[in-house]
Amino acid sequence: MGFDEGSAFAEGQRVMKEANSSKNHHVEKLNGTGSNGELYTVKLIPDRGFGCVATSRIPKGTRILTEAPLFTVPKAAADIQAVEEALLKELKSLSKDQQHSFFSLHNAHKGKCSPVIGITKTNAIPFGSGGADGGIFPRAARINHSCKQNAQNTWNHNLSKLTIHAFKDIEEGEEITISYVDGAETFNTRQLCLEEAFGFVCQCELCSLSAEENKKRDNRLEEMARLDSMLGNGRRIMSKPLDCLHDAHTILRSRISRVYNDALQISIAHSDQARAKVFAQRAHDVRVILEGEDSPETMRLKRLIDSPTSHGLYGSSKEWAQPATAIPQGLDEADFEDWLWRQNRWQKELRVNGKLQN
Repeated sequence: MGFDEGSAFAEGQRVMKEANSSKNHHVEKLNGTGSNGELYTVKLIPDRGFGCVATSRIPKGTRILTEAPLFTVPKAAADIQAVEEALLKELKSLSKDQQHSFFSLHNAHKGKCSPVIGITKTNAIPFGSGGADGGIFPRAARINHSCKQNAQNTWNHNLSKLTIHAFKDIEEGEEITISYVDGAETFNTRQLCLEEAFGFVCQCELCSLSAEENKKRDNRLEEMARLDSMLGNGRRIMSKPLDCLHDAHTILRSRISRVYNDALQISIAHSDQARAKVFAQRAHDVRVILEGEDSPETMRLKRLIDSPTSHGLYGSSKEWAQPATAIPQGLDEADFEDWLWRQNRWQKELRVNGKLQN
């Protein structure tokens, strides 16, 4: 039996009280759901509340979780009352167990809005970075934040589900974490965002660095952001492709999943099928780890590996034109990387322009 708007607050209080008195029962349900439920257990972690801890070693690339949304929520809306009414309607259609799952979630906005709105604001995850809507995912909501996370959450449009993959090996007993922020923010920005949106002061490994170390890291992040914004300049990609490729190489380690795609676009825009094919393969390999073989982006990159010329930017310029068969063979790793990123050519141009000392 559902509940109407007038009794929503009382029902929410009752269910939350019940959740506090039967957390262990609820946690057992979370542990046992889904084909990968055995990979982790939900347990109370000192100073962090409930979290997900690996019950065995989880290799890099493993899909830890696949979850459909409990219900859909609008990403942004001016009329908060209309949003609450829509949420109440969704909640009313759920089973008691599902309502219980919702009201058991953390509310970082107590006293500022209704429990329904507070829980939703705290836990909603967007359907992709550009998605108009988001969803409530009770199992994924138990995965805590770290600015140095070991897992990646992605909305898979093909499955209409949220997936979470290990992007590094996670050892038995290690907490599984994702990042609640973009990752490109400076220390103060991250701290402010996390406290305002989620109600906690992050004390992860990165946030526990000394003030001097944080300042150095912030400076690197700001430089990476500057280069990243320049990479997004389509006119510069066409007029200064070598500089753009060098910028992509510079920020490779910090934003690997995006940089390979940027390098792919730079190369294919100038008809270099050989480098485009290599970058597509590398971008694909990273996406498989982060999202799995069935994600739309992974599948798109697979098509580009097979046919670089199918990219929409192919042929915008013929400056670097060469076929996919021109990938050099027999080079050692260092020489291949120099070829791939055109490092020798870039340094030669700098010398010609007087910007590099011999």
